[in-house]
Amino acid sequence: MRRSKSFHSRFAAFFALFFMGNGIFFPYLNAFLIHRGLTGTQLGLLLGAISLTGIFAQPVWSYLGDLSHGRKHVLTLASATAAVAAIGFLVSHTFGWLFFVSIVYAILRAPIMALGTAVTFDYLEQHQQLDRFGPLRAWGSAGFAVSALIGGNLLAAPFINWLPAIHAALWLGLALLTMTLPETTAHGSTAWLEGVQLLPQRPRLAMLFLGALLISGPLIIGVQYLSMFMETLGAPGWLIGLAVSSMAIIEVPLMQQTPNLVARFGERAVLIVAFALTPLRWFLFANVQAAWLLVPLQALHSAAMTALLVIVPKQVDEQLPPRWRATGQGLYTTAILGIGPSLGQFAAGALFESHGFRTVWLLCMVAATVGTLIVGLTLRQRTVQQSAEEPQ
Repeated sequence: MRRSKSFHSRFAAFFALFFMGNGIFFPYLNAFLIHRGLTGTQLGLLLGAISLTGIFAQPVWSYLGDLSHGRKHVLTLASATAAVAAIGFLVSHTFGWLFFVSIVYAILRAPIMALGTAVTFDYLEQHQQLDRFGPLRAWGSAGFAVSALIGGNLLAAPFINWLPAIHAALWLGLALLTMTLPETTAHGSTAWLEGVQLLPQRPRLAMLFLGALLISGPLIIGVQYLSMFMETLGAPGWLIGLAVSSMAIIEVPLMQQTPNLVARFGERAVLIVAFALTPLRWFLFANVQAAWLLVPLQALHSAAMTALLVIVPKQVDEQLPPRWRATGQGLYTTAILGIGPSLGQFAAGALFESHGFRTVWLLCMVAATVGTLIVGLTLRQRTVQQSAEEPQ
């Protein structure tokens, strides 16, 4: 029992450190790059390239982890090398070098979340505690909230230049921590052709991915451009940090209560309500005039991200064989953190520069609406199928 509690604490620390590293740098990457002299168009190209790189790198990393039955070791390697690559942002001052560093960094950081989720599911399944994933994942939101609040107060020069170094230090600690996680259990042999056919053989799961990426893409764009948007509204640094951290703060109780919410209302109802609130958020973003109003609106972001990061990964895990757990999570993470954001980031930089943020938020509203409809239809079809398969 004591050993089990020790491993629970390590998984909680894993999510906390990973998202602390994200929170100190990711929401302020745009501001950091603008500080380095990039234009809006260059910013859009660079951020889009990062997401596009992750689309190809993430499934390959996760696929290799499944084939080799060495998920934990691949996780440690990725965490350590991504931390080293982040140092490159400190010494790069031109678009060319920043672009190169960003691509290398994107390749190395790509599998961390998917592999970490897979290793966590392995451990929880072994101990018959899959419903504890939400509370463990909540530690990530708590870590993000703390570091994002600190990062918001470091946006002024020269402090903004410290952000990559703090990010790298946190992820070096993450790499050391992953070495202490329990070894994962092999789930039989894995054939590479079966892994390639995971989604083509499961069209309903592919549609769930499509709906999720249309919802997540605008959410990630919102995180990356929130600090710049609030600066156009005249917000001080402390208010920007509060807005960024508040979305993670709200996620903590939501993720802690996810098992209770699902038990009471069902996964389908919780997902649909959480996703249906996102178009409303973008409509309000497009019409807000006072920066402080963005803080309470972050609750709508928190509801959607809780569904995307806790409930949907569990559904993905249930629809795939355990031996392809990392590959499935890698494909899903690629959809919501790679394909989704890349669809909008290439254009978002040029759009806000030429047409303003209102156009960006309205396009986000359209994408989120379509994504919600797709997810709703997909979950309804799955419910009908499950009812038909139940014995009469």
